[in-house]
Amino acid sequence: MGENIDDYLKDAMPEFRQQLARLVAIPSSSQEPEHVGDLLRIVQETASIARGYGFTTHILQSKGDPSENFVAGLVATLQVDPNAPWIIVYNHLDVQPEGEGWLTKAFLPAVTDEKIVGRGATDDKGPMLTTLHAVNYLRAAGKLKVNVALVHETKEEAGSTGFDKLIQESIDQQLLPTPHSILVCDTVFQGDNPAISSSLRGLLAAEVTVTTGTQAIHSGLGGGIAVNPMNVLTTVLASCYNMATRKVNIPTFYDGVPRIEGEAKLNLQKVADGFDLERYKRDLRAGACYRQSTLDALRRNWFEPTFEIHNYKGGLEGTKIPPMASAQVTMRLVGQQDPDAVFAYFERHLHHYLAQLDLLNVKLDVKKVKGSRAVSVAIDNPYVLAAADACEVGFGRKPVYDGCGGTIGALPVFQERFPQAPIVLLAISRVDDGYHAPNEEFKFSQAEKGVKVISDYLQRIATLPKLQP
Repeated sequence: MGENIDDYLKDAMPEFRQQLARLVAIPSSSQEPEHVGDLLRIVQETASIARGYGFTTHILQSKGDPSENFVAGLVATLQVDPNAPWIIVYNHLDVQPEGEGWLTKAFLPAVTDEKIVGRGATDDKGPMLTTLHAVNYLRAAGKLKVNVALVHETKEEAGSTGFDKLIQESIDQQLLPTPHSILVCDTVFQGDNPAISSSLRGLLAAEVTVTTGTQAIHSGLGGGIAVNPMNVLTTVLASCYNMATRKVNIPTFYDGVPRIEGEAKLNLQKVADGFDLERYKRDLRAGACYRQSTLDALRRNWFEPTFEIHNYKGGLEGTKIPPMASAQVTMRLVGQQDPDAVFAYFERHLHHYLAQLDLLNVKLDVKKVKGSRAVSVAIDNPYVLAAADACEVGFGRKPVYDGCGGTIGALPVFQERFPQAPIVLLAISRVDDGYHAPNEEFKFSQAEKGVKVISDYLQRIATLPKLQP
């Protein structure tokens, strides 16, 4: 690689900046129905870039199930040798909603010589474009010895709903060859160390609604007589989590949660010994944090389930008692926890607890919004070892083998469809890029290093064998 990759980056980075700015400017928020058209726009723009780099592109779109919104995806293939192995490169093109707290406009990207600021810059449009340029460099230099299939979805931030249909349709239409391995660049650095992840948590998202009437009531006239649904909702949700013990109180919730022992425990301790927890908190832009050791913090973030309450709705201005209140709840899942089973535990617990309150005419509804299993990937195979060597070339450091507290709903689908293909979770983004936060950014120096890492990795795996499931 030597000077060739540096020459490519010198010529390509101005184009990279322009391309990423165009992609970030498309508000492809998969959680907001008003941006359905932007999901197709981002796929079309990405397909245009990929075609310019030699890919054959296929845009897939469907309505999905009645409970799902529009589903769009891109499958793009670049075959250099019919006898060469196929590698899938996965990224997602949708983004989180804009949110509050931006110093700039979320979808009007602010570009400097050092970075780009805008929603989706690091999650996941910047890393996606980085992988595409790595492939383009190898193709232009005559060094691409693997066939590459890009699989990009637009529903990851909404739980990857419809992704299994996208994959099945790609297989049915013979658009997607069976891969030797799958590369995913949608995890984050821990401090300055590159990271290869061995696990991701699953996710269960639900909406809880308490209804007590049909109209607002004056709290002076009705207070003490009329039940306030905000009070009820707060009470029943608070019963699910014990702040003192930091444990979820839902009966049987912990079924399927594994013990951390053996090699996993040793690796966790090794990472904790060199981990700067205070810097991580700053990079995370966290305010209040639990009091705990570095080892406990990493264990809880990577290998333990959570219970979080988000986005209360129903409160009224003034002193009125509202007729309805709702909140969104998420639970990060680990090990063999099943989202459907956990939802059943959760729903049963809420109804049981409400019944103990002995209230009249209070209606409780619990709706499952999305669910995805936790994922564990092997890190003792030649593909991961190749990625580790590539990290030293591109980032100048050996990677840490970490867990990831986040969720990628597409990965269980990949594991089911292609059980023989090892998944490599290679971080390109950094914690301080601001995943899901206001003022999200992606540093161009990180992109350059990422191009070096991925191009080196793709060269290393060209002769690796196809593994058995």
